[in-house]
Amino acid sequence: MRSFSKLVVFTAIFLFCATATPVLSQGVVTLDWGGGYSLTTSTTTHTAPIAHWYTRTRHQYLITPQDFANIGLIPTGPVTLTSLAFYVDGWNNCIKDVDEFNISMKNTSLTAVPTNFDNSGGYTACYVAHPFVRSQWTVPGWHTFQFDTPFIWDGVSNIIIEACHQQTWTTSYDYSYTYAYRYSTVGTGRQQYYYSDGLYNQMCTYNYSYAVSYLPWMQFGCGGSSSISNFDTPSLYNVPSILPIQYEIGNPLKDFTGNIVFTLKTPQGQVVATETLSGIVCPAGVIVSGTYNFNAMNVTPGWYIIELDFTVLNSCGFEDHVVVNDAILLLAPGSQVCEVWPGDTDNDGLVNYADRAALNKYIHDANLSPLWLNGPQRLRIDAETNPLTYIQWEMQPSAPWNTPDGCYKDTDGNGVINNFDYIAIKLNWMRAQDDAAVKQSAGLTGLSFEMEQNFPNPFNPTTSIRYSAPERSQVRLVVTDMLGREVATLVNTAVDAGVHTAQFDASQLPSGHYIATVTMAGLESGLTFSKTVKMSLNK
Repeated sequence: MRSFSKLVVFTAIFLFCATATPVLSQGVVTLDWGGGYSLTTSTTTHTAPIAHWYTRTRHQYLITPQDFANIGLIPTGPVTLTSLAFYVDGWNNCIKDVDEFNISMKNTSLTAVPTNFDNSGGYTACYVAHPFVRSQWTVPGWHTFQFDTPFIWDGVSNIIIEACHQQTWTTSYDYSYTYAYRYSTVGTGRQQYYYSDGLYNQMCTYNYSYAVSYLPWMQFGCGGSSSISNFDTPSLYNVPSILPIQYEIGNPLKDFTGNIVFTLKTPQGQVVATETLSGIVCPAGVIVSGTYNFNAMNVTPGWYIIELDFTVLNSCGFEDHVVVNDAILLLAPGSQVCEVWPGDTDNDGLVNYADRAALNKYIHDANLSPLWLNGPQRLRIDAETNPLTYIQWEMQPSAPWNTPDGCYKDTDGNGVINNFDYIAIKLNWMRAQDDAAVKQSAGLTGLSFEMEQNFPNPFNPTTSIRYSAPERSQVRLVVTDMLGREVATLVNTAVDAGVHTAQFDASQLPSGHYIATVTMAGLESGLTFSKTVKMSLNK
């Protein structure tokens, strides 16, 4: 990141953050087959439009493309399904929890569930052997099972869904409390289920079936590669000003018309200003980019969150909303930003014993003026996902304090100077910087989580990416194209503490922009880190 002192200030200060991580939309599609639903308390007849989950039960359902087409889902390619939910009316006096619950699915050419169960194989085990604890659910409502393994519907075939579960029993034939809860269902005849209190652990191997002419309401979660939503925002600006916000929006498979709602909020979530950009025409496979000028002429100086709500398409092709945000510091006219390098409390470009002494002296002198110890907090949008974000070794803008150097002493950015500010000194011990470029490279000492910009950049066809970890960590480093599709996995393993280099060979890829994303998790501390860099391949 560039030093603020090297920017020329006219009516505003321009500093753009790294591009926000592309966000892929998620959504759900609901199959209710129309009409209402009914209840029954019968344990012996199956004439009402409901089905039961018994203690040891096997169900198979056949879902057709027409079922999805009836609700407007006509895919142009494969669809990734990430969850399955059933709508449940209520418990029916069951005293048992379920030991294991499983959901498997497959694409099939079958047009009806056979007389007995389909045992021909080819199923994807989506939700595998999870306990089902009744006290964790409230009814009525949707009971959602998030898949361990997403299911890829090819968009053309029918789908067979198989649900199985079991309960450990001490008595073989205990009919008193056999079924756990009951579905809401409507529709016609593509369900079968199997049950027997006498066949413990045989829930998915026997073929005796009892056909029922109704299907439960279902809800599928849509996931996978979908619309891309992204923006750059100035991290620092003088007010009153107009804020130029660069945005990207698109979908790899379908045309659509998108909208963006721009909202400026306080760190506490209070809305300060909202503006809307409507009617963005997005052709399939094209990332539409542009600049929106947001009016901040009447905004009070301070830290804010700039939030963009994109109206896009989820992977099922339905309208969805994706919210992306970032932090921005708005300065009063004539104010100078405080450039904090966490741990460098005397702002001399080096973290050493002098910084411990400077912090000690400042806290001691503050006994004569307690107002020295409090000032404006810093704001970084990734604080929830990266606990080290406020003390990692990079320049962090801060609003001016009442004292000339109070912002440097607040090494952890919480607006309070105390003994906890020694942590950043310890973490960044003996780090040095002369100018912005040296500061950035000095970060890779192996004493913190970090990833550098690839070098060379632009490149052809290979480039190097350096990253560091302060402890033995699980590291995943992947490269995606600008539509969010993964094109290479460079690292996916545990690495030792220190500085590491990964090589990216793009000889088989076309020219263009690519995104490298690293995620790291310390195996001892549990601390996590994530960062992206944008790379340019020029052939």
